[in-house]
Amino acid sequence: MGDQQIYELGYLLKNDLENKALLSELGKISAEIVHNSEPKTIKLAYEIKKQNSAQFAYLHFKVSDAGKIRELNDSLNMLDDILRFIIIKLPSTKSTGKKKSTKAKIEKTEADFTSLSNEKLEEKLEEFVS
Repeated sequence: MGDQQIYELGYLLKNDLENKALLSELGKISAEIVHNSEPKTIKLAYEIKKQNSAQFAYLHFKVSDAGKIRELNDSLNMLDDILRFIIIKLPSTKSTGKKKSTKAKIEKTEADFTSLSNEKLEEKLEEFVS
C-alpha cells in the first residue's frame, strides 16, 4: 500500500438528517476517517434547494488511490440530503528545512533588536536629525 493522501470534505446537510449515507460512500472507496466534526446548524445566506438553514460539518479522511476521489465526488452529487460539499487535498505535513531557517532568521532578528542599547539608539537618531 502506497502513501495515503489526506483530504478534507466539508458539507452542508439538510436539517435533522444524519450523515450515514455520506459515511457509507466513504466506506465504498475504502477511506479511513481521521477526524470527524460534530454537525452544527447554521443559517444559510441564501436558499439552497429550498432550505434556509443546514447542518455544516467537515471530516478528514485518508485514501490511497487518488482516483477514488472522482468516484466519491460523483456519488455525493447523487445524494439529495447533501446540499453542498467540497473536497480538498490537504497539504502534506512533512517538515522542511525552510521552517527551521525561517525560525533561525526570526531569532537572529530578535537578538539584533535586544542588543541595541539606548546610547546606540540616540547616536542613530542624531545621525538622522543631522
